[in-house]
Amino acid sequence: RRGRGVLIAPGAGSLRKTWPLERFLSLANRLSNPSFLLGPAETQDWDGLIAKAGFKVLRPDISDLRRIVLAFSHFIGNDSGPAHLAAQEGLECLILYGPTDPALWAPPGKVKALKAPGGDLADLDVQSVLAALPLS
Repeated sequence: RRGRGVLIAPGAGSLRKTWPLERFLSLANRLSNPSFLLGPAETQDWDGLIAKAGFKVLRPDISDLRRIVLAFSHFIGNDSGPAHLAAQEGLECLILYGPTDPALWAPPGKVKALKAPGGDLADLDVQSVLAALPLS
C-alpha cells in the first residue's frame, strides 16, 4: 500500500538543474502538509529555512531513501536521482527540467515533466508549477 502526502525534493546534481528553494517553499505553502527531502549535497542552511517555514525536513541516508519515498503518494522535484526513484516506485511525479531535455531523460511512470522556458529554471514561476501538479 502506497503512502500519502507530497514529498518535495528541491535538490539536484547541479545548480543549473535546481529550481530556486524559495519557489519550492512558496509552492509548499499552497499544499497540504508536504515534507521536504534533502540529500548530502543540499546545504545545511536549507534545513533551517525549510523548518522555519514550518515544513518537515527528511535527510535519510541512501539505505533509507526508498523507504522514505514509499511513505508518500506524490513527488515534486527537480530532475534528480530521487525523482527517478519516485517514478520507479509508482508515485505520481511532477519533475522540473531546466537545461536537460525531458524527452530524453524523463523516467517512465506516472510522470509529468515540466520544462522551464528557455531551459532556465529561474524563469519558471510558481503558478506554472502549481498548474502542472498531478495531485489527483
